[in-house]
Amino acid sequence: DNADRILFGGSQGNLVAGNFASSLANITAGMTLSAAASLKMKRLAKKANPRIRPYKLKNGREYFVTFVGPNCFRDLQSDTTIINANSQARPREGDGLDKNPLFQDGDLLYNGIIFREIPEMDVRLPITYQTAGSAAIQVSPVFMCGQSAMAWCWGRMPRPTFRKEDDYQFLRGVGVEMAYGLKKIAKLSPANNYQEWGIFTGFFASQNDT
Repeated sequence: DNADRILFGGSQGNLVAGNFASSLANITAGMTLSAAASLKMKRLAKKANPRIRPYKLKNGREYFVTFVGPNCFRDLQSDTTIINANSQARPREGDGLDKNPLFQDGDLLYNGIIFREIPEMDVRLPITYQTAGSAAIQVSPVFMCGQSAMAWCWGRMPRPTFRKEDDYQFLRGVGVEMAYGLKKIAKLSPANNYQEWGIFTGFFASQNDT
């Protein structure tokens, strides 16, 4: 039910219907995160059913926010299209040097997609698999988020709590009590399965540095 919102290695042909492990096994070492693969994710997200809609700012501009681990971010930074975009299209006058990601750390921006590096993703979410005829390689997910990707639900709003011990007022405490949950939003499909509402997921080769 999520086949329209997932991409393995930048090619839709890598998807093996109903078999996640076999789909991952079709990813080879050269299938890293790139500008072309990111644009394909963006196109597929817009055509998914239900649609994954980009964030729209007050000035009318639309953006997807894609969260990636350090290895995928490294591969994207070295992509020729990304390098050329930052070399040729960025401002050169004034403080252009201070804002160009070729010289400064921070997010990457390309064609309405903001790429945010999350260091913990390569620690907590790496996947190692064995491909036919080659050594095991590491694969990592990337998450392209649109509107309503996640929900923050409150069961109890924050309220102060106090602790007081009548031991000559030497022990006092102040705390905060609350109940909340943070989850991805999903839609129940006609087949009684869940579709992710606002997230498109990609899986790419993500080799550790040697």
